[in-house]
Amino acid sequence: MRDIRLDSSSCPTTPAEKAKMKLKPFRSHLGVVGYLMLASRNECPFAYKCLSRFNDTYGEDHWQALLRLIAYLKKTRDTHYLCISKYGGFALAAYCDSDFNGCMDTHTSTTGWIVFLGGCPISWASRLQRAVARSTAESEFLAMSSCAHEVVYLKMLVASLRIPESIAEVYCNDKSRYENPSDPRTDFTTAVKIFSDSTAAVAQAKKPEHWILDKMRHVRTAFFWFKQYVRDAVLRLMPVSGHDNPADLYTKGFGAPGSTAANKRAEVFQRHADFCAGRRHH
Repeated sequence: MRDIRLDSSSCPTTPAEKAKMKLKPFRSHLGVVGYLMLASRNECPFAYKCLSRFNDTYGEDHWQALLRLIAYLKKTRDTHYLCISKYGGFALAAYCDSDFNGCMDTHTSTTGWIVFLGGCPISWASRLQRAVARSTAESEFLAMSSCAHEVVYLKMLVASLRIPESIAEVYCNDKSRYENPSDPRTDFTTAVKIFSDSTAAVAQAKKPEHWILDKMRHVRTAFFWFKQYVRDAVLRLMPVSGHDNPADLYTKGFGAPGSTAANKRAEVFQRHADFCAGRRHH
């Protein structure tokens, strides 16, 4: 997808333009891409999310973007494989990120996350947020809430399969006053790590007092539900550098080598893609 922003400006408007675009096999090609994305190519959810928004109103720009995505998949089909290994233990760990105000049409932000069991990727997503965030911290917090929802479900699934207790960790940059080493509930051998590169979102999620505080009071209460799991040490918030956060793949496009910002360079994309596919560790 590179670092482009698809919007409705290139959607066909006249009957002639609509008839012309209907001849393009956009839906069938995108359906195949969606299957690959769900099955093995877990570096492509952001591109698929952007394109699927225009499944009924696709224009020439959307068609060309789809062709570039297909060309990338074809070029890398022998090198970009998903690695599933029995090694790495049974610890759950998740990385989450958001792209504030990334949708040019609705001004909604993008949520992206990936969950690992040991070193194996088992769940990933890229989707638009249900609410319009009014700050970067808010969009990051909503992304963390979505990621926590998936992690809590997977932790229960792992337990139902009689797999030994797993860890769920959330990565952030702040320490919580609630983490008392003498408290048995803060024995994080059974906590799940969730990693975030937003200090503000992690700090807010770690505050147990009164739950909704300060500048985040306007966020819908539905997104604060996971704080009870942070308080009970089921989830652990952990720090991660934005440069080393693989969830970047699921929130934005990446440019050509050596161009644009550091976290949008093609070489950074490939490094994240290797990590998300279980082929290499950061």
